Amino acid sequence: MFSIRWSLIFILTLFLLTLGCEKDDSTSIQNLSPETPCEPNPVNYADAEPIMLSLRWQCSDPEDDSLTYDLYFGLENQLTLIISKFSENSYQLDELAFEATYSWKVVAYDTEGNSIEGPAWKFTTGSNSPPSVPSEPIPRDGSTDIEIPMTLFWSCQDSDSNALKYDLFIGITSPPPPLYSSGIENNSVTLDHLAEGVTYFWKIKAYDSYELSTESPEWTFTTLGNQPPIPPSFPFPEDGAVDQDISFRTSWSCNDPDDDSVNYDIYLGQSIGDLELLQSRLTDSTAVLFLLDENTTYYWRVIAYDSDYDTTEGSIWSFTTSIASELIPLAIGNTWYYSTTGGIITYSNSTSMSLNNSEWYNIYGEPDPVYLVQNCGDGFYDQDIGNGSGPRLLWKYPVELNESWTYSDIIEFEVSCISTSETVYVTAGVFSGCIKYQFSHGDNIAFHWIKPGLGYVKRDLGGGSVQVLISYSINVE
Repeated sequence: MFSIRWSLIFILTLFLLTLGCEKDDSTSIQNLSPETPCEPNPVNYADAEPIMLSLRWQCSDPEDDSLTYDLYFGLENQLTLIISKFSENSYQLDELAFEATYSWKVVAYDTEGNSIEGPAWKFTTGSNSPPSVPSEPIPRDGSTDIEIPMTLFWSCQDSDSNALKYDLFIGITSPPPPLYSSGIENNSVTLDHLAEGVTYFWKIKAYDSYELSTESPEWTFTTLGNQPPIPPSFPFPEDGAVDQDISFRTSWSCNDPDDDSVNYDIYLGQSIGDLELLQSRLTDSTAVLFLLDENTTYYWRVIAYDSDYDTTEGSIWSFTTSIASELIPLAIGNTWYYSTTGGIITYSNSTSMSLNNSEWYNIYGEPDPVYLVQNCGDGFYDQDIGNGSGPRLLWKYPVELNESWTYSDIIEFEVSCISTSETVYVTAGVFSGCIKYQFSHGDNIAFHWIKPGLGYVKRDLGGGSVQVLISYSINVE
């Protein structure tokens, strides 16, 4: 009996010990809650925070369980759940209000459903400042002679690092100049359609993304006015030239800084103080000076003007003519038209030919016959193809007053110079410095008035027969 009793006691004790061990094992593996969320960013009671920010915090778990979070956020002491079971420990907020106090807290959960609530934290957002007043204008305020096209520049900053946009106001009236462009994203604008020589008023309005704005003071600039042409220069002939032909083409150099088209007026005279308009509205920098007086000093000036009629006067230049090298200009295409009692007579140079090793020109007369003519060193010669008469001196040149010679046609004429400075008025114009030749044969007397460099302008053949120059076409290059 005794051994059975002790056996039962031993078994019972062993059973109780076993139960105690199982209870202790159950207590040692219980899951713990996460640590309390901490290290908030923004820090608690932070001030002047931006209105765009992320909330961040730190949190851990004793068993390194994965954590999720419920985030509560709102204006001061007005917490509202804004996201649940969020696995990140940061959260980007939507845009906040300026100068507002916000509260927030985090509740952390582990994978076993254990949770821990963090404290409520606070922060306050800062205020938004308007942009700085636009300044440092280019061109500087009051600038003049600004070339077109031009670019406006200005300086402007925002202390809150907000993106800025600008409105440009510009015009010729003040105040206020009209709005030219809005929503400009750069601090410059190029303008290429401004008027010349005009004062413009302008200002800049700067505004940030929250519509806070500032305006610059009003500035001015004046565009460069139309510039007149550069004074004519490099004349031909050169200033002070001598031995110049009595008919020639003159030229000069001139341009316009604005690339405007340029026209010219040319003045000419035999006295510096008495220049007369010779030709106007010339489109090229060249002009023909025709039938000037021989052995005479001339003064001339060119006035240039652009499409805006801004003018520039060239210097007064001079040249001196020589004795005409030819009494009559002979060149293919030259033509003279005369009126007579019988109608119109036309003479023209049409062809030339070589005769006795010298060049002769054909002068065709309508209705007169064909003549061969030539300028020689001592005067003007002709040949009559019709009757076969040889070369004969028609008009001596150069010639002295009262100098005489014989001209043989069907009959012989005594020719003499009776004037070297006649002024003749005919339909073609007024011609000074003409030479008057007299042709005599017995009682028959005729007169020829010759303008050196042009030919005869009038012939009185006697018996009421008179030829008068009415027009001509002479090549001068």
